[in-house]
Amino acid sequence: MTQQILLLAFSGIITVDRAAGFNTMVSRPLVVSVIIGMIFGTVELCFLGGLIFEIIGLVDVPVGTRISRDDSFGAYAFSLVLSYHAVTGMSSFILALMLVIVFTYPVTMSLHICRKLNKRLYLRELGMGDKFNASKLVRLGLLFHFGQGVMVYNLAFVVIYTLYQWFASYLPGNDNFIPYVIFTIIFLSGFLLRFLSGNSYVKYLLFLGGILVGWAVL
Repeated sequence: MTQQILLLAFSGIITVDRAAGFNTMVSRPLVVSVIIGMIFGTVELCFLGGLIFEIIGLVDVPVGTRISRDDSFGAYAFSLVLSYHAVTGMSSFILALMLVIVFTYPVTMSLHICRKLNKRLYLRELGMGDKFNASKLVRLGLLFHFGQGVMVYNLAFVVIYTLYQWFASYLPGNDNFIPYVIFTIIFLSGFLLRFLSGNSYVKYLLFLGGILVGWAVL
């Protein structure tokens, strides 16, 4: 029960730090994964998982008004799957990684929604003239983003984990998947250097395609 409470609070802190305030870098994928690893006693494994999403995040930088894909959620969800000891082999590792990457898209949309809500609140408050209350807007913004993390992150993880367990029941037996984690990190490092100037959606499609082809070959 204590772990679940810590996770709920931490998921809210991640989204606040990422989009609304603090900016302490606690929302960085590597930090997110290590903290989850500390909660569950799986630091080394989560660290490797966090490296994957740290690299993925580097190819989609939030410059100007651009909202990048939510790599913090990726690290959060993937580290939880690893911490629950659900990943037992190469096939299940690829399955978990693919599901988490796919779900970063709808989770990112929730940030767009929060920003639109913040904009509406700002415009409404602006229309009040002398009664404009900046501190109220700040509090509401922090509350919206905290709620985004608590609800969206954890709901998305439940869906991912449910799908993962269903698909994983059809996968082959156990093997050592750590070499595949290392291989993925090495591959992503080259991916980062080669496609740094390409379009974001092309990078994700290439990465997902590479995973599918690698799964089929191996």
